[in-house]
Amino acid sequence: MQYRLAEYLICPDTQELLCNQHQIKIEPLIFKLLIHLLENPDRLITHDELIESVWESSIVTNAAVFAAISIARKAIGDNAKEQKYIKTIPRRGYRFIAKFTHDNNNNSVFNKNGQQHSSLIQHKHETYFINYPAIERSDALPAKPSVAVMDFTNQEASPQNQLFAFALTTEINAGLARLPHLEVIARASASYITKQQLTPAQIGKSLSVRYLIYGSAQLTSNRIRATISIVDSTSNTEIWSEHYDRAKDDLFLIQDEVTSSIVSSIDATIEKAEIERSFIAPTEDLSAWENYYRGIWHINKTKPEHSDTAETYFIEALKLDSGFSRAYAGLSHIYTNRNLFNTISNLKNKTYLSKAIEFAEQSIGYCQRESMGYASMGRALYFSQKHDSAVEVYDKALALNPSFSQCYIYKGVTLAHSRDTESVQTLMHTAQRLSPYDPVNFLIYSTLATLFTQLKDYKEAAKWGVRAANAPNAYFITFAVAAGCLYLAGKKKLAQQYTKELLSLQPDFSVECYKHMIPHAHEPSRAAFMEALHQCGIPRL
Repeated sequence: MQYRLAEYLICPDTQELLCNQHQIKIEPLIFKLLIHLLENPDRLITHDELIESVWESSIVTNAAVFAAISIARKAIGDNAKEQKYIKTIPRRGYRFIAKFTHDNNNNSVFNKNGQQHSSLIQHKHETYFINYPAIERSDALPAKPSVAVMDFTNQEASPQNQLFAFALTTEINAGLARLPHLEVIARASASYITKQQLTPAQIGKSLSVRYLIYGSAQLTSNRIRATISIVDSTSNTEIWSEHYDRAKDDLFLIQDEVTSSIVSSIDATIEKAEIERSFIAPTEDLSAWENYYRGIWHINKTKPEHSDTAETYFIEALKLDSGFSRAYAGLSHIYTNRNLFNTISNLKNKTYLSKAIEFAEQSIGYCQRESMGYASMGRALYFSQKHDSAVEVYDKALALNPSFSQCYIYKGVTLAHSRDTESVQTLMHTAQRLSPYDPVNFLIYSTLATLFTQLKDYKEAAKWGVRAANAPNAYFITFAVAAGCLYLAGKKKLAQQYTKELLSLQPDFSVECYKHMIPHAHEPSRAAFMEALHQCGIPRL
């Protein structure tokens, strides 16, 4: 069964949306939404029904439903102003009001590679062979970063080593393919082109990709070894290389650990390369992705002016692509950061956090597979004192991207400031393994300081607090954490030095400001720490 709507053909069996026989890219969730509307024509469909049927009862806001409806309308040539197909029933739901017909021909005009193919058509016992023209591959690179994982070479010829190299290649390809901000060439095509012994430039042109992942693997009786490199095919230069060497205690466990580390490193390296590339492009001619990457460069800086600049770039990216999920996530991150930049008068105003939640909802609504949207939502919920909800959202992000190092940090921060502190050290260890030089590593150290404060191991807390304050990119409040931990450890003079540094960075900082900035769910621990801050010389108000 197929649905024909004006020039559009919707094919449920093949999950295809065609317009005049040209395939339109559509997210699986949006396609599922369209099918539900088509199956229930001219009937009021409430928000609750959509959430239950399309999102399968997941925690979804009305804003996310609205965003999905907007994308569905755009996919079939409709919009919120005309509403010629999907009509909004204010405060109730939606109706699919368009006239359409059923088409029982289930033969897709596209093959598995997305190319139009030949088709057999039968008519009155005669068979006609119709040749559909194949879609030509453009030499132009995709707007977002494009990657191909080449077959890894075997350093030993044994069948076991060959299998290990194959498995590692496949797992890395699968891990990268889970990241919606990367365009990853299918494994079969990358494997085929590997055997052609072409230069990186030739491979890049043939597959229309910028980044090529090369590797070699070796499995010995007691060690696992792999060397991975990334080559920019447009300049034929190696931009990153790393060697991994692990003891083979548990092959599958270690293979998963190595794969996660490699995927995380590749993702971070490509992001860094894209940021550098975006600053080479002329400012007046930036693409949506180039604006996004310029914004990302500013996003982890700790001064308010960087957030302002990042916001400008993200907004420009959305002007060029209104459904850019990652740009909305970036805006959410910025508005949560602004909650950390402000004085007590602004901290009591929840406007920044409500905007952060709103942007995160839009990010998730436009792409359900984008882990960055969930991570941004988790941060906003945590600073809104909703620890359990934040952890739940972080878990969704990590299910989508198990190599998302900063999300492990954010989850650990949330748990360290609640009553559940058992898994914090494990989360921080995982984050450091995945990204040992992360720009927000100061958060790992300050979180461990908070954890050991709750465990009343003040000496260990002071060690991590000092390390956090001395780390690059540390926020001014990190000095408050160091001062409080040092005071509790009995190092009062050193605590006063960190207090002095804190007040030079933020003269209007107070204990009350700390209370509103750090959402601590364990009141006894928070009260004791706030008293320590006051004893260091920080005013109460």
